[in-house]
Amino acid sequence: MAQEAKSIWGGPGGGSLSGIFSGAASAVGDLFAAEGDRAEAGQYTRAAASARQEEKFTESATRVQEMQQMRQQLQAVGAQEAGFAGSGLSTAGSAGDVLRDSASQGALAKSLIQYQGAETELGFEEQAQSYDSMAAAAKKASTGAMIGAGLSAASAIASLATLGA
Repeated sequence: MAQEAKSIWGGPGGGSLSGIFSGAASAVGDLFAAEGDRAEAGQYTRAAASARQEEKFTESATRVQEMQQMRQQLQAVGAQEAGFAGSGLSTAGSAGDVLRDSASQGALAKSLIQYQGAETELGFEEQAQSYDSMAAAAKKASTGAMIGAGLSAASAIASLATLGA
C-alpha cells in the first residue's frame, strides 16, 4: 500500500498525480496568458489606429494654418500697398523693398508651418509603427502561450495515461 501511494504521488512507477496537476495548472496559466496577450495586441492595434488618425488631423490642421497665414500675408501686403498709394508713393524703391520683405517673411512663416506640421505627422506615423510592432509581438506571444498550453495539457494527459502503468 505504501509503495502504491508513493507511485501515485510521484514515485518511479510512471506518471503521477502531481505531474497531472502541474501540467493542468500550467495549461490553464498558459491559456490565461494567451488571452491577456491577445487583449494587449488589440489595444496596441487601436493605439496605432489612433496615432494614424492624429497624423491625419495634423495634416488637415497644417493646411488650415497655411491658408490662414497666406490670407494674413495678402492682407498685410495689400494694406501696405494701399498705404503707399494713398501717400502717393510708387512700389518702386523703398516701398518695393518693404513689400518684398513682407512677402519674404510670409514665405518663411508658411515654410515654418509646413515643417512643424510635417514633423508632427512623422512623429505620429513613427508612433503608429511602434504600436504595430508591439501588437505583432503580443500576437506572437499569444500564439506561443497557446502552444505552451497545448503542450502542458498533453503532458498532463501523458502523466494520466502512465499513472496506472
